[in-house]
Parts: sequence; structure tokens; C-alpha cells
Amino acid sequence: MDFLNAIVALLNFVIIPAAAYGAQLALGALGVTLIYGVLRFSNFAHGDTMAFGTAVVILFTWWFQSIGISLGPLPTALLALPFGIFFTALLVLATDRMVYRHYRKVRAKPVIVVIASMGVMFIMSGITRFLIGVEEIRFTDGAKFVIEANSFKQSTGLAEGLALRTTQLLTIVTAALVVAALFWFLNRTRTGKSMRAFSDNEDLALLSGINPDRVVAVTWIIVAALATTAVRAVDSAVISVCAMHAGDPGAMSVIPGKATLVGTVRTFNPEVQDMVERRLNELCGAVALGFGATAAVHYERIYPATINSSAESDFAASVAESLVGTEHVIRDLDPSMGSEDFAFMLQVKPGAYLRIGQGAENGVGSCYLHNTRYDFNDDILPLGAALHAGLVEQSMPLSV
Repeated sequence: MDFLNAIVALLNFVIIPAAAYGAQLALGALGVTLIYGVLRFSNFAHGDTMAFGTAVVILFTWWFQSIGISLGPLPTALLALPFGIFFTALLVLATDRMVYRHYRKVRAKPVIVVIASMGVMFIMSGITRFLIGVEEIRFTDGAKFVIEANSFKQSTGLAEGLALRTTQLLTIVTAALVVAALFWFLNRTRTGKSMRAFSDNEDLALLSGINPDRVVAVTWIIVAALATTAVRAVDSAVISVCAMHAGDPGAMSVIPGKATLVGTVRTFNPEVQDMVERRLNELCGAVALGFGATAAVHYERIYPATINSSAESDFAASVAESLVGTEHVIRDLDPSMGSEDFAFMLQVKPGAYLRIGQGAENGVGSCYLHNTRYDFNDDILPLGAALHAGLVEQSMPLSV
């Protein structure tokens, strides 16, 4: 049994998350590779293309949910995905016509096109923020788990529960299908072979009668599909610029020689944190270089993600259910980007961080912490005390 529990734990914490995250990276990398291989430049705006596609999918998902359209246990976002791909394809095709097409005609150096893609990146970021805002967004969409930890433990009798999220399974299956379909397209279809020929030798491809505009358009459409499909919410990152300082108010006619920006980066996965740190260093240096300046990034890791251990979470949820009933306890709460001191304790000892739920929306206590309008709801004090007492009583019962 210990061996089986070890296998389940390995699946839970290594194999399944790694496969899902690797599949997502593969989808994103395919888009970047296509642009670099066919159009011959590193597209710094690819991440913001992904963000735009995700925003469109979310908007259509909300609309479908509001009119009662769903796929049952499957995410409604699957219905919204074609719309996200369509509008993202329109955006990248319009961007190519207004920006990149000019640089192809004049055969600009790749570094020039890369700098242009940085400008596109900022514009796409602004469009996405205008569409969907900058606040944290949460909504329920389909069943969260294909395999639920408690059900798995009850059915198998094992101490370790296996959990497989719907998003993880869909990401792995989608990546496998997309990679296979793209391989077939590039090797079996006339358009795919034209793209490969254009990538190998543009001049020879043109002499062979290949239409370059068609190759470029198809490349951008495929990239739009890959970018829209690649994002999962659990692998998101929140980057906030919270302070900017340059110059001196007492010297208002003096152009400052330097500026300082301070902010935070919040992620759920350490791999995403690594990627954000690397990209910030690359982007800041490249943007500054484009303006004839220099930039230095001081990246300090302070708060890790707060990740509960499964056994302690199940125990705490059971105690809460004994107090308020099963219908009032949410075991699979959506992840939050808020930082928490308890995360450091969870890195040393197993445990669980619970939210009592201190107020209804737009009611007393409806604001989150660190908000000027936050007002603690005193009515939840008895519930919090009862929960703490229940945890102690059930974990350390008195001997009779």
C-alpha cells in the first residue's frame, strides 16, 4: 500500500502537473517557433496575443453562461474558443498589415522588427486591459475535477488521494491533438509545404510561384489559434507596477537622468515565476536599448504561493462541515493571487489555510484586505472561535 500511495503522490505532485504545464508550454512555443521560422523574427508580443485571446474567450464564456448555454461538466470556454481564435486572428492579421508588412517590404534587419514587436506588445496589452479590465477575475465554468481526491480515496482505500483537474486533462489532450494536426498540416498539405519552403529559402520559394501573402496570413492564423488555446488560468501571473519615481518636484525644469519603477509579481507555480523573472530582464533591457538607455532589474523573491497539504485540508473541511453543514463549505476554492505569511509555515510543516467568508458581495465586509474601505465583520467572530475550537477538539480529543 505504501508503494501505491507513493505512486499516487508522484502522479499528483510531479507527473500530472508537469505534463499539463509542459503541454501548455508546447502550445505557446509552437506559436513563437512558427513566427521565428517563417517570418524570421522573435515576436515579443506573443504573450499579449495569448492574453487577448484569453480575454475574448472569457467574454464569450460569460455571455454563453448568461443565456444558459453550457457543455455540462465540460468548460463552456470550449464553445467560446473558436470565437477567441477568430478575433485573435483578425487582430494579428491587422497588426501584420499595419506594422510588420512594411518591414518585410524594406527587408529590415531582424532587430528592427523585434523592437517593433515590443511596441505592438504594449498596444496589445492596452487593448486587452481595455476589454476586460485589470482586476482579478473568478468564475465557475464546468466541473473542476475529472478525478476528485476524496472520491478516489474512498473508492480505492488508499491514504493518498489522486486529483485530476478538468483543465489539466484538456490541456494535455489538446496539446497532443494540436501537435499531431500541425505536423500533418505542415507535411501533408500544399499550404504547409509552401510554409516550409518559404521558411527554408524565401527567394527560391517566390521563384517557385508561392504566394508570400498567403503564407504569412496562414502563419498568423495558426499562431492565433495556438496562442488562444495555450493559456490556463492556474499558470497566470499578476504583475503590478505600484510606484514610479523620476526627478525632483523642486527641479521641475530638469529632465531626470534615471527613473525607478517598483512593483510585485504573483504566480501560483514556481516555473511561471522563473519565466516572468527571465522575461522581465529580457524586456527591460531590450526596451531600454531601443531608446538608447540602459535598465537594471532587481528581482527579489519574498512570498511563495500558499499551498495547502491534502490531509490537513480534508480534516479542516470536515470540521467546518460539522459546524455549518456540507452545503456551506467549499472544498475546491479557486486559487487567489493574494500573498500570505502562512505560506512560509506551509513550506516547513503540513497544514491548511482556510477562509471563513466574512461578508456578502456589496454588503458588510465585502472588501478584501488592504483596501481603504475594508471593514471587519464582527458577526463572524463566534464562527471563527467555534472553528478553532473544533479543530483542537477533533485533532486532540480528551481521553475518557
